[in-house]
Amino acid sequence: MLKNICLWALLSLLACSENKTSTDNLPNILFLFTDDQTFNSIHALGNQEIHTPNLDRLAAAGTSFTHAY
Repeated sequence: MLKNICLWALLSLLACSENKTSTDNLPNILFLFTDDQTFNSIHALGNQEIHTPNLDRLAAAGTSFTHAY
């Protein structure tokens, strides 16, 4: 009985590992959602009064959607 349980457990683990998709082909996408963030409250997008160094660095290295609603 124990041999059968171990065999089924091993077979199910092997079946699960074969169904995983490769992460090498997936794009790296990061969505940041902020609360009460307006379109002009990031320094890199033109606001000279607010300093947002981390968001500025992300905007410089990535993509900013300036006309999204």
